[in-house]
Amino acid sequence: MSTFPARLIYHVPADGAWNMALDEALVTTHQEGDPPTLRFYLWNEPTLSLGYFQPVASRHQHGGSRVCRLVRRATGGGAILHDRELTYSFVCSVSDRWDRGATQLYQEFHQTLADCLADWGIRAEINKDGSLAQDPEPFLCFQRRAVGDLLVGDSKIAGSAQRRHRRSLLQHGSVLLSTSPYAEEIPGLAEITGQTILIDELVAMWTERLAVRLNVTFTPFSVEDPLIERTTELVLAKFGKECWNNRR
Repeated sequence: MSTFPARLIYHVPADGAWNMALDEALVTTHQEGDPPTLRFYLWNEPTLSLGYFQPVASRHQHGGSRVCRLVRRATGGGAILHDRELTYSFVCSVSDRWDRGATQLYQEFHQTLADCLADWGIRAEINKDGSLAQDPEPFLCFQRRAVGDLLVGDSKIAGSAQRRHRRSLLQHGSVLLSTSPYAEEIPGLAEITGQTILIDELVAMWTERLAVRLNVTFTPFSVEDPLIERTTELVLAKFGKECWNNRR
């Protein structure tokens, strides 16, 4: 069976507005004909990202992150303290072979991540227990439990969210590698397992397993003009503006 082409971006750490803008730029350029893109990235300073529907005033529920920069995501879910974690995004078409539905695409990413962690001797499992959901839901994403989350024991170590726009889909998620000093109540993989997961190794292993699972061939891709120009425009017009981040 022949594989499908896709781009791979492993980007240098950037600020919250740039990271969110680049994800959206990848969605718009995909709608214009660019291939699917898998992106791994980091944040250049501790940043709190609000889910699309969260009121900005709700950030005061969490004292530890009040000093952190703020950005609003284009996807829903709870707030995430991006600090000692790995973020990924995947942009693809919702038509034909990519129309897998939210649950299945979450499972493919989370199961391949679980397979990677197994190589470190870490047992991670996809949550199938809907009774773990809380009402009301906690402010922080990693204190919530939903079907499809990836758990190590009782601790959530990865979660994902989606946004569909026209015929394109953006899925992104976060893998909590260790505890942030700005959210000390949430353990990461290092605290749960006593092991340090090297980001470069995890990215390489995860990419390899995703290529097999999704039946794609990933080709490394550099973020250059005109994608940089498109991203900069989105920072200035949307993700870097208070009217976006404070819109709710």
